[in-house]
Amino acid sequence: MITKKKHFMVLLIIILYILVTNNLNPVQYCSSVLPREIWSEDSIAHLYTETTSTTSARVGAGGGEVLYGLIKETDLPWFNNPPLDLRDLRTRYDADNFITAFRTTLPTPFLDEAHNVTTAANYLCGNVLLPGKVFSLNKAIGPRTVSRGFKEGPLYVNGQVNSTIGGGICKVATTIYNLAIHGDLRLVERHPHSMPVPYAPPGRDATVLWGSKDLRFVNDKEQPVILWASVEDNTLYAALYGNYDPPLIEWCFEELGEIPTWTIRRKNSQLYTGEKRFIPGVPGLTVKTWINIKYREHPPSRRYLGVDHYRPLPNYLEVGTK
Repeated sequence: MITKKKHFMVLLIIILYILVTNNLNPVQYCSSVLPREIWSEDSIAHLYTETTSTTSARVGAGGGEVLYGLIKETDLPWFNNPPLDLRDLRTRYDADNFITAFRTTLPTPFLDEAHNVTTAANYLCGNVLLPGKVFSLNKAIGPRTVSRGFKEGPLYVNGQVNSTIGGGICKVATTIYNLAIHGDLRLVERHPHSMPVPYAPPGRDATVLWGSKDLRFVNDKEQPVILWASVEDNTLYAALYGNYDPPLIEWCFEELGEIPTWTIRRKNSQLYTGEKRFIPGVPGLTVKTWINIKYREHPPSRRYLGVDHYRPLPNYLEVGTK
């Protein structure tokens, strides 16, 4: 006998199916820097203590300053005064060429997120990728423990932000992921977030979790590659040095579907009775990502990076009870 609960579950599945299939209108766009503008509201702002300001393209949410991207060698904070260790490594491994550099700005560092990103950058700094070897971000950074210098930082869990030791390392993972792609290093393992993030577009983010999720890529060049990283003014800078010329990378995205968000009404004891506050959510999204690769002396090629699914985040309507 079918119970009312089972009837409700069947109906819910049918509704969700209709919502998804009605939004399966593929949209493709390519860009070397940013995809087209889609979102404008600061819809992930409630995950932080302040309003998140980010690019007007589909970078999680928001509109304003671009928080990520390629930079020139001259824009690296250590360019004018290279550390002695970096100079020694470049000499030892004949890393004459600047390959590429990428930066990610922390929009509003939560808890000790900035400290954790800086600590992780220090562990990454000076890593040498020998030819044929696989680089593991988890192994390079190591366990995120208090004894190794990490503190409380944000962790995305079930659509909410919790605190954990070493939280915030995903900004590092996202930066290194983009760095590896632009450095033409072959990807071995990468995991997207379960929901959109405010500092990178869908398809260009990466998350790591000690013991389960890693970011890995292989140095398929004939020469060693040096990784250098540093944090200045809440911005993570990372660069690759070697002895080859990287190709031009063009990121391309195809939107396979979108799931609309919904609104949850909840009480807020910090607001006065009659006072309301609306916190916008984020639609869910399925995105296929690939890159077009343009070499100087070889025919162009295309490399698929996968299909990522991002869950929607609800709107919140808070009602005061104070």
